[in-house]
Amino acid sequence: MKKITMIAIVISIISVLMATEMIIHKTNGTQITVQLDEIGSISFSGGPGINLSFSAFPMHIDWDEDDDPPDDQSVLMTVRVLDEENNPVPDISIVFTGTLGNPENGEYTEITDTEGYIYKYWQFHEYECPPPAPDGSPGVATATLTVQIMDTSIDSHTTILLRRYDGDI
Repeated sequence: MKKITMIAIVISIISVLMATEMIIHKTNGTQITVQLDEIGSISFSGGPGINLSFSAFPMHIDWDEDDDPPDDQSVLMTVRVLDEENNPVPDISIVFTGTLGNPENGEYTEITDTEGYIYKYWQFHEYECPPPAPDGSPGVATATLTVQIMDTSIDSHTTILLRRYDGDI
């Protein structure tokens, strides 16, 4: 939403000023150049582009009450940060949050390695998912896991399904 708002503001300013080029100086020292090449054609250049990718495996956690499952089960999260040219970005602080569960090692922040990766386990607890219903339907809960580059609005999230049941589903 912020990008769309910014583009709309920039287009409005350019239209009002009838300028062919505008340079926006950001507080972090970078600048973005906006050019109006012809009517209806606007190009942006400059500023660091960051690509934050995030996945978690498995996408669901199951507790089969008949098999005496462990109380805690984890998903492996993989985070990668690349620049605008798809080069890895090392030493980036990432904040991990979730609506359920907690980081297996207790740390909510990690730093990308030399290849721009972080591998982290997020643990869920059986009590976070309701038990199976008397009619045999599974108890279900969903957890949203979020990763965010510290001190920015750049984030990504995924949903993990938690299920508790008796026997096969």
